[in-house]
This record gives sequence, C-alpha cells and structure tokens, in this order.
Amino acid sequence: MKGKVYKSVLKVEILSEDPYPEVMTLNQVAFDIVEGECSGVIEWESLNAELHGEEAVKECDKHGSDPEFFQIDENGNKIEE
Repeated sequence: MKGKVYKSVLKVEILSEDPYPEVMTLNQVAFDIVEGECSGVIEWESLNAELHGEEAVKECDKHGSDPEFFQIDENGNKIEE
C-alpha cells in the first residue's frame, strides 16, 4: 500500500517601505503584516494536494524531512505497525 501525505502551498505577498529581509520566520512575517509597518496579502496556491508513494518521498526530501515521520518508507510504501 502506497503512503500518502498532503501538500499545501501558501503564498504571502508583502509591501514594505524598505527592502524586506531575506531570512524571516513565519511568525515575524505575520507580525509585520498584522501589527507592523507592512501590507500583506495571503492566499492559497494549493490546498491539501494528495501526494502518493515516491512523489511523497521526493517532497519529504525537498523539505529535509524523513519520510518515516509520515509513516512512509524510502520507496513510498506505508509502514505497517
């Protein structure tokens, strides 16, 4: 049985008076938009796209995450307990 994970992509657009820092936490971005000096628009580019088997493993690799975190082996199969 192939393992499955869900992928969601959130797009955040920011307007600021000064160049925005390249490295920033999501919490800091939210603060800058809600309470700080920035304007922002947030929208889903994709929400809950199902990834199965090897496709799920490839996405885990991109994130630097071990597929076993999602109970999937390196071949994309569901790990049975």
